[in-house]
Amino acid sequence: MRLKIIGGVLSFLLISLSILLFIEDNPKTKIIVSPKIYSIVKSSDNEKFNITLLVSNLDSYYFNQDYISSISLSSNNDEIIPLVLSEIKKSQEQYIYNDDVYYYMTLELKLGFQSDDYLISMTEAHLDITYKNAFEINLFVGEFNYYFYDEINTDFSLNNLLSTHTLINDIDTASGLLLNLGNLTDYNITISKVELGTSNVVANNYYLSEIYSLPQIDENPEEILNIENYNYNNHSDYLPNNILLRKNNEIMIYVPFSYTGDIGYLYRFYVEVHYVVNNEEKVYIIDDFPYINTTNYKEELESRYYFYEYDN
Repeated sequence: MRLKIIGGVLSFLLISLSILLFIEDNPKTKIIVSPKIYSIVKSSDNEKFNITLLVSNLDSYYFNQDYISSISLSSNNDEIIPLVLSEIKKSQEQYIYNDDVYYYMTLELKLGFQSDDYLISMTEAHLDITYKNAFEINLFVGEFNYYFYDEINTDFSLNNLLSTHTLINDIDTASGLLLNLGNLTDYNITISKVELGTSNVVANNYYLSEIYSLPQIDENPEEILNIENYNYNNHSDYLPNNILLRKNNEIMIYVPFSYTGDIGYLYRFYVEVHYVVNNEEKVYIIDDFPYINTTNYKEELESRYYFYEYDN
């Protein structure tokens, strides 16, 4: 009788150990997304952009290109944008979060269609991946703006541009934009406003001003514009300043930013300069540029991460 009991206990322990080993060998795939602002102008037919994730398992089924059937972006307004997956880049670099190890996984993507004048604007964009077994995952990636714009502007020369940056709500981010523009036309140009390729951060055109010395990258709007107590979380009512740029001249203008949305940092973006020349209203598009070369996975952003878990 005792031998039967011992045998039963041993069998139970072996079965339990087998189950534990199976679970250990087949953990869930964990994914972390740090939502960001994607602000892109199509500069060529081969334009690509990256979406970087943190994943717990580089060899996961979910990031094996052979098993992916389709990939797209979707919005809360049921807009769906098809994408082409060019490559999946896997890094051995580790990111430790809550004592768990994650790895950087970058999806290199292209838009699945072409246009010569079309704006994609998703305030809340989700990356949808469908697999050959019909399973789907949905990841919130942030705000997505993509401008198909092929027109070449011959009215301006872009002599200099830089973004000042500072800590805003404890995050190092862009605080304003400096543009040095030259007038290439035979007419005076009136600049009315500057806009950014995002809805989370806006150019505060109430303070759009001509300036006469090049600011340092870490200078704040109070120092550059000689104003007091600038508030990055407020957006003043827009009043056209109508800054005059005479023909055969150049000008430096500066505009500070206001953070009005949920994504509290901006590193790369495109710019629109609205102006009038020879009684015609026009827009000068400046291609997206990485003004701050940094990652959107770092300690000060961890409270904004989105977490996902999927069975292997």
